[in-house]
Amino acid sequence: MKENIKEQVLGWLLLGITAYGICRLFFMTSGNDIWYDEVFSLGLMKQTMPDIVRLTATDVHPPFYYFYLKWVVSIGNILFPRLSIVNLAKTASVLPYLGIWIIYATLVRKEWGVLQAGLGSFLSIFMPQLCLYGVEIRMYSLACFLLFATMVGACLYYKTEKKGYLSLVLVCSIGIAYTQYFALLSLGILYCLGGVAFLVEKRWKALLQWGITLGITILAFVPWVPTLVHQMTNVTGSYWIPPLTLRSFAGCLKYMLLPAGGYPKLNVIMAGGLGIAIFLLLLLYGIEQKPKAWFLGEGFVCLLCLGVLAGLVLVGVGFSIVVSPVFVYRYMIPCLTLFWFGIAFLWRRSGRALLQVILLLLFFAVGYSDLDSAAWEEGDKKSKMELASEGLSVIGDEDILVCNFDHVQAVVGCLLPNESYLYGAQPETLIRTLYREYGMLESEDQLLEVLKYHDKVWFLGSFQWREDLLEEWKAKGILAEETGSYMIERYWFNLYRLSVEPEQ
Repeated sequence: MKENIKEQVLGWLLLGITAYGICRLFFMTSGNDIWYDEVFSLGLMKQTMPDIVRLTATDVHPPFYYFYLKWVVSIGNILFPRLSIVNLAKTASVLPYLGIWIIYATLVRKEWGVLQAGLGSFLSIFMPQLCLYGVEIRMYSLACFLLFATMVGACLYYKTEKKGYLSLVLVCSIGIAYTQYFALLSLGILYCLGGVAFLVEKRWKALLQWGITLGITILAFVPWVPTLVHQMTNVTGSYWIPPLTLRSFAGCLKYMLLPAGGYPKLNVIMAGGLGIAIFLLLLLYGIEQKPKAWFLGEGFVCLLCLGVLAGLVLVGVGFSIVVSPVFVYRYMIPCLTLFWFGIAFLWRRSGRALLQVILLLLFFAVGYSDLDSAAWEEGDKKSKMELASEGLSVIGDEDILVCNFDHVQAVVGCLLPNESYLYGAQPETLIRTLYREYGMLESEDQLLEVLKYHDKVWFLGSFQWREDLLEEWKAKGILAEETGSYMIERYWFNLYRLSVEPEQ
């Protein structure tokens, strides 16, 4: 579409605002707080490449993200030696968002115009949920980049049939296959939708090349298939994923549209307005276009951007309801970059000024709320982490730690080298492999044995259960002196110095 001067100015302004927002994300990486899932990322990253492959085979994810994290942190250690491992690992999560912005500023801008590039980049990075996953030490932002690059390559190939774009699809497809399984499911849906479009249009040469690309991707993934089967067996037999119901479809919409921030009622109003406006945008597009044009021609963008997310939700939630819970809302994250590209595409072509203005205002309000909330939350976690670090500084390297919550044990164990025991439960096997052989205490007598042979023993007590434990221990002659209450990421705990009551 041809763009006038006002549209170009708005597009460049949006690209600039997005670049500013990404810079804010980089500033959010200065904290050293981590949570339980990030403990796995940091532990696996420190392993050798063969060990990463071997250990991820016992986990629930493929290995490519951990390779990527290891490479970025290793290079970062050389370039920025004063930054901590946690800072560098968080930076590795922001870099894929920078990559998405670059694709918007180059390929998308050249093909669809600067306004599409500017609005699409803003939505694909700052809509609900996306900001926080730009600083979390997990694979979601990398999966966002790879799936987004695949979609852009697929759309450009559909339009031009240039093999260079198909090469981009192939490389990113293999990367997705080894990054995250629900992103892989999204990729499979994308390939199916693309194949149907080529088939309906009887573009046999393009369909053949598309099929060859899919075939190469499958062949590249075949060596990992036995591991995938083993991992799926473990996951479907566990209970850490909550069951889903038909209401979960509405939950998916809420997850996509509800902004973060400290004003819950205002957030609901913004989410409702955004949902209604997007529905009208889709409805008007459907009415004004011939059915075949909904998903073919220029509509191919909508087919991929909206169809992949819809397919993922239908398959993920449907399988979880009918067979076994395997889906949680955050698995939609990689598809959300595609969805918002599609919404920007429809917004650009709606031709209804009032609807465009209303949506643009909602986009700005929601995007600002999410970015500002993410910045506040990361700043708050950073300050609480600094207080926790100061409080934990009383613990010597030879001191013994006792925890009653495995997440606290794992997080503190990632930060401190101490020998540690989990009271009343068995520590996670992979955590013990990645860090050290954590022990387990099942009774007060075993705790007394630890106190007998060690001068300093600290209890990191979580939840109200800790008060019950302290009472039980006191009855057995174990005293607890509280030294402070701290929070690391999302885990509150009280720190106690344990000792044995002197004999009378």
